[in-house]
Amino acid sequence: MNIMQNKISGPSFKRWISDIGLILVRLRIILCMVILIPAIGSTSLFAQGVGISEIAITPESSSILELRSTVRGFLAPRMTTAQRIALGSTTPA
Repeated sequence: MNIMQNKISGPSFKRWISDIGLILVRLRIILCMVILIPAIGSTSLFAQGVGISEIAITPESSSILELRSTVRGFLAPRMTTAQRIALGSTTPA
């Protein structure tokens, strides 16, 4: 029994356990890199406007949302005069 305990808890078993811990740490680092690099690199993709239409459209570059339809309407949010004036002199599309 003493020999069997030595084989299980001996130096090679402890080295094996520490090797597994090192492998897990390396896998975590690789996983973080695989997730973070594409996320950081694709931030420019989120700066594009959105176009919604029955046909494929490219939205105007200064707009955040462009809608085109010949059969459906659009209900815009209501604004007070003060809110319209607060928009300033910027000229969105």
